Amino acid sequence: MEEFESKIMVEVAKGNLSEFREIVERHKIPLLNYIYRYTGDRASAEDIAQEVFLRVFKTAKEYRPLSSFKTWLFKIATNLCLNELRDNRIQRNSIDIFELNEAGFVALTEKRLSPTREVENRELRA
Repeated sequence: MEEFESKIMVEVAKGNLSEFREIVERHKIPLLNYIYRYTGDRASAEDIAQEVFLRVFKTAKEYRPLSSFKTWLFKIATNLCLNELRDNRIQRNSIDIFELNEAGFVALTEKRLSPTREVENRELRA
């Protein structure tokens, strides 16, 4: 399979779009799932995946099969995900523990502050 993908990348480097589509179709679902695990956001995952494939196409002439194609592809994805997270363009979905009710669900009806925040607010009012 690796030799096959290397041959495909040679064709992509020549500008063969049908071979590029083959690469995209072969790897898009696993790549989207991988990126989604980083971002927690489907729209961001789709945007990053699109950028990954764009970079694959642009750098096809520079591709050297030193490792597996999939490793190279996912390394590009990892770097883009880390850039997005570092630049705070993606807010990871997180829940403040003080927003949970006794059942462990987010309390939507009552907005509670953490005990530290309540003390700070009292001090500021005083």
